[in-house]
Amino acid sequence: MDERRVIIVGGLPAPVGGVTSYISRLVHLVPELFSEIIDLYPDDNKHGAPPGVILTQYPGPFSIEFVIRLFREKGTLHCNFSTLRSVFLFLCIIKPKRSRWILTLHNGSLGEKGWGTNWKNWGRRKLAELALSKFDNIIAISSTQKSFYESLKVDKKKIVILPTYVPLQSSFNEASPKLVKYQDFVSDHPGYLNILMNGYGTSIYRFEDLISFVQSNDGYTLTIALYGHIDGSYIAYLRKLSEGLPIFFVFSLSQEEFSYILKDCDIYVRANSVDSFGIVVADAVVNGKHVIATDVCSRFPGAYLYRCGDSSALWSLIRRYHNRRDSNYKEAFEFLNIDSDGTFKDGLKKRYHEVYFS
Repeated sequence: MDERRVIIVGGLPAPVGGVTSYISRLVHLVPELFSEIIDLYPDDNKHGAPPGVILTQYPGPFSIEFVIRLFREKGTLHCNFSTLRSVFLFLCIIKPKRSRWILTLHNGSLGEKGWGTNWKNWGRRKLAELALSKFDNIIAISSTQKSFYESLKVDKKKIVILPTYVPLQSSFNEASPKLVKYQDFVSDHPGYLNILMNGYGTSIYRFEDLISFVQSNDGYTLTIALYGHIDGSYIAYLRKLSEGLPIFFVFSLSQEEFSYILKDCDIYVRANSVDSFGIVVADAVVNGKHVIATDVCSRFPGAYLYRCGDSSALWSLIRRYHNRRDSNYKEAFEFLNIDSDGTFKDGLKKRYHEVYFS
């Protein structure tokens, strides 16, 4: 195996989520950096790996097969998880000589109580400190994450700030059954501005905030794209609120199908009460959409932010659609700390090459 190429750990869609979308985009944009993808989220509908990159699947991060691989692997591993819980696995691993471990945690609120874990607990803090100490580098997706890692005594020299947004490079089939239904929905409401929301079918996404807006304001439709975990009682509640309103629910879109709807919508809203970076916020900005998001975490530049639950501010920002900012790739380069000489791909490859091989 070429020791100058990286094994990236996490997964490919499906399921679609922050970790899998990030890895899929990164390995397809710069496949020359990677030799293998280790996929820890088994699914029958996996996206393929790019040519020249091996896809290896294990039944989960705590599976015996993956643990054995960690004991044996002497290459460079870039491990991607959502929260610190998965990192505790590395406490029981004796790191092989000549191996290099790099970590990215994609949840933007690692130390927040909203994620159900109190990391101020002394014992857990000590275990987290020990687990993190095994990594050669840690990629922090924001200054907030950097501060959190520093509070866990991670050597500042090991921390690299590199947001995990990678532009979407994909095609789509406009004739897919789900997109045909979406197109029919839009055609039934000519002249309306189409608002898009997406996420798990759980209450932290606050879809009801936009249902309330559509109920009280003419001239708007709302598309709600759901994936992943679905809370049946919450969805039933949303459907009840949506009766008689121009609201379209769609489930389990492929990455390409969702890309089509995102490119077609007028306004994208991320109303979450708890969130990480929000990769779709970045996609929507880059695609020139009017983007509105809560200020619960760091956001991609170009989005209008408001305090979660402030309906007055949300409604005002939606109505500012006609005065929206234009998307600007320069902001993206600055936000990602990438040299804007050359192409976005070249700049991104340069930054990751520095992290992987320096």
